[in-house]
Amino acid sequence: MSTSQEDAKQRLVAAYLAMEPAHVIVKLVREAGGGLLSRDMQVFFYENCLNNRVCEMFPRSELYVKRVLKQLILTTESEKEEVLTELYEQYALFLIPSMEEMKAVERCYKSYLYSLPDNAISKLAAYIGERRTSKFKNMLVTVRVSLNMLGGGTGFCTWPAGMFLSEFILTHPHIFSSKCCLELGSGTGLSGICLAQLNPAKVILTDGNLSTLANLKHNLLINGISVLGEVSEATDQNQLQMLAPVQCQGLSWEAAIEDDFADFDAHVIIGADLIYDPRFIPHLIRVLTQLLLKNVSLPACQTQLNGMNSMSEKRYKEEGRNLKHSNGSSCADAVISPVAFLATAIRNLETLYLFLSLAHKSGLVVQDVTQAMQPIACLPALSDYDRSSICLHKLTIQ
Repeated sequence: MSTSQEDAKQRLVAAYLAMEPAHVIVKLVREAGGGLLSRDMQVFFYENCLNNRVCEMFPRSELYVKRVLKQLILTTESEKEEVLTELYEQYALFLIPSMEEMKAVERCYKSYLYSLPDNAISKLAAYIGERRTSKFKNMLVTVRVSLNMLGGGTGFCTWPAGMFLSEFILTHPHIFSSKCCLELGSGTGLSGICLAQLNPAKVILTDGNLSTLANLKHNLLINGISVLGEVSEATDQNQLQMLAPVQCQGLSWEAAIEDDFADFDAHVIIGADLIYDPRFIPHLIRVLTQLLLKNVSLPACQTQLNGMNSMSEKRYKEEGRNLKHSNGSSCADAVISPVAFLATAIRNLETLYLFLSLAHKSGLVVQDVTQAMQPIACLPALSDYDRSSICLHKLTIQ
């Protein structure tokens, strides 16, 4: 079998785990079969996709599996190829409406395969050590999601801007390693799970919806990341990664008061798809201003963790921070002004312009760094993921 066909097999499995559209799955089955929906490829799909170990642990949506099977069977039949009996049998199980369909509230699992190139992995080694970098060649992140808004709202869905932000995090480890990092509107936790891998000093994930927050904690635990103050009998403690616990906290932008930010001494603030509803933008601006107004200390012990204790002021600024010295001589007394990075899918320009206008009035400096800090494509198997629709803004205080 050719290398291209082997690559297509890997992309097929990754695409199925991420619940890519049915037509994409059929296309990849064909590519892996050298242009044919052959019996061998149907067997491969049955064994490595439908009966994948990850899918047994974290089931895909029944409706999704049904759609994929239907399209694969119909396409195979139309091309006069023999359909594998097991595919017919599997599809027959879905002909009787399930409780999932009758309730119309559907929660299932999606898995995202992150594949970093060798040069990006070498870059990571400088911040987290070589022993921990091997997993980034093929790192699978699984999250529980809802396929409709009835199942939990926007916080139960994965969005392109969140995928973009997760790629940005893995591309620029120097921004996050050994820093206190806070995410607004964490949702399913895709970005937070990636962030936790980079040896940050602390990770705080926030959301304003209690159901979303509970699902976020669940997603962290199934990916081997412990949650501060949480004990789960369902979690195999031996499977937890050797990472610092993540703090999950409720944060309602509308109701938040100054005291709510007292313990949020974040060096870096991140968020994805936060600029979507004009009603919430004034509250978002107020929260960002409160977080960015703080001058946060950066202990020497943290800078030494990743070789940054002798960095120049110029290097700090290149990384998006302003370095100050309280006594003009020692990094041990360094105080840095926080920085925020927001990834946004542009759906309505008027909403974006409202955000930019209110940010300017509040004394925030907003820079479009989409091109200057373009992330590596770490999710190559996702054909429906359009990075060109996402912009990245860096925010600092004047």
